[in-house]
This record gives sequence, structure tokens and C-alpha cells, in this order.
Amino acid sequence: MTQYKNHFTVLKTEYLNCSAYGNPKKLLVLRDDCGAVHLAKTATNALCGYMTYYTDKRYLFKYHYTRNGNMIIDYCENYQ
Repeated sequence: MTQYKNHFTVLKTEYLNCSAYGNPKKLLVLRDDCGAVHLAKTATNALCGYMTYYTDKRYLFKYHYTRNGNMIIDYCENYQ
């Protein structure tokens, strides 16, 4: 599994099903520095479900793609 790292701005968040432990999973609409829009989901039981609450805020995301081409966010941190 190849991991990628990039800066994105969160445009919209939508809650999906919670995990068995109650941690949120989200669908995120992201914009990169070039202006391209991406759809991504946070990983199950990841802290990203809590950190990506605010829209129009920039984050540094580490993510990977599944075999089906879905973008899954594994790690995120605030970007100043």
C-alpha cells in the first residue's frame, strides 16, 4: 500500500456510520492547491474523524487509495 501526503482544504464534511467503538467516520470533500476537488473517507477508528470538523481549514493529510480507487485518509494534522 502506497501512502501519499498532501495539503488539502476541507470544503464539506458528512457523517457516515460510526465504528463499533463509536468513533465517527466521515466523507470529506477536499480541494488541493491546484483547485482540483477530491472525495475521501476517513479510516475506521482514526482520529481524523474528530479533527476534520471545521470547513475552509487546511490540513496535511496522509492517505492511500484502495483497489477500487477510493481515497482513504489515515492521518491528518492542522496546517498553519
